[in-house]
Amino acid sequence: MNNDVLKELYLDDELRTAVRLIELGFGEFQNLDLANDFYYLPFQLLSGGFERLIKCHICLCQWENKSVPIMGIEKCTTHTRDGYCSIR
Repeated sequence: MNNDVLKELYLDDELRTAVRLIELGFGEFQNLDLANDFYYLPFQLLSGGFERLIKCHICLCQWENKSVPIMGIEKCTTHTRDGYCSIR
């Protein structure tokens, strides 16, 4: 298979997984009540889904425009102890 076709297939799979995780996260919020207050699962599902969605967006922008849509992301090489990116 061609590399572009493989990229499209993998990206399509990631997008479908992201949407599915977001749907499941909102669905789990519907299951919360006074007896069930386990908020960890819905937040984890939403977090994972939105993270994948943003990464797919970055990949699409980079693939189509040959540039990264967020300023300074290509310069981010290390993370500090505070969790912030140290831009060089």
